[in-house]
Amino acid sequence: MRAVTTRSELEARLRGVAARLVVRSLARAGFSGLGGAGLGLGLGVLFLDALPRLLFSSTGGVLPVVLCGVAGAIAGAALSLRRFEAPTLHDAALALEARLAHDTGALGAALRVDDSSAFYRPLMAQAGADFVSAAASPAPVLISTSRLVAVSLIALASGVAFAWAVSAGAPAVEGAVTPPDTTAAGWAPVDIGGGRSEADRAALREVLGLKETAATLNRAATTLRDAGASRPDKQRALEDAKSAISSSDTATMEILPDELPGDADGQSVLADKLDVIAGELKGRASGIEADGGVATRDSGGDGGFNHDVAPRNLALFTVQTGRSASPRGMLATQTPERRAMAQRAVAALERIRNE
Repeated sequence: MRAVTTRSELEARLRGVAARLVVRSLARAGFSGLGGAGLGLGLGVLFLDALPRLLFSSTGGVLPVVLCGVAGAIAGAALSLRRFEAPTLHDAALALEARLAHDTGALGAALRVDDSSAFYRPLMAQAGADFVSAAASPAPVLISTSRLVAVSLIALASGVAFAWAVSAGAPAVEGAVTPPDTTAAGWAPVDIGGGRSEADRAALREVLGLKETAATLNRAATTLRDAGASRPDKQRALEDAKSAISSSDTATMEILPDELPGDADGQSVLADKLDVIAGELKGRASGIEADGGVATRDSGGDGGFNHDVAPRNLALFTVQTGRSASPRGMLATQTPERRAMAQRAVAALERIRNE
């Protein structure tokens, strides 16, 4: 480094030192803001998300937590810059003198000595030597090791807690009814038993397909009869009808023409054919349903009752509260029908013994 010989050159170099001092102050303020942001974010997660989630099954949301982090960053940076003042040339000279093992005070004095003084030349020479020596010395520690470790741990813990709060989502409200999973049990509305066979499912799909095809044919017939519909619309309706029939009955599709009839009477006749085919498809669907192809699972019985058997009036029996030691007392407590039956049994037993 070239030696300093004039005051203007010394001042120019000290301005660079002052700029570096400003940058170091801003770096300290940014690191303090990082620590404040981590602390504010952690407190926000604790008091606005974790505790309300555990105690009240609610949460303040992500935005208030982020605002806590921003407020912490602003507070940390402001706390670090509360006494900051733009360094002057004299401050820069003092900062360089603090690096020297033997401070002569020449840097600060060289800024105040008059150019006509007899001490100007030797003082500038000593100031130049001190400047070179200070520039070669290591600068003071920007951030202490303990502060660096503490702020890093706070920022890491707060970041992990914030990630957990974001991924946790909305808390489950106690007592809320969870909608059923219709994807896992798609046949629940039609199968109470929950154990439908493949034949039942195939029958249900067939019924739904027949009904959908019949609805398509009815719409096509309505379009063909509509006097206000254009010919392209009617041709498209005919093609839709043939496409729908092809999935259920190929033979029926072959009786329909590929081109739309040119006159209104032919279109009306074609619409009548579509209505007839739609009625047949609906009948087939009703037949499958009537045959029990889509019935729910039951105990295995046919569900019918034998109405040919005449109903029988059974004798009423009283509630037995206890047994009497006397046979006569036991018979006296019975209903008249019960006593008559007992008498018939006794008479039949005597008849058998006499034979």
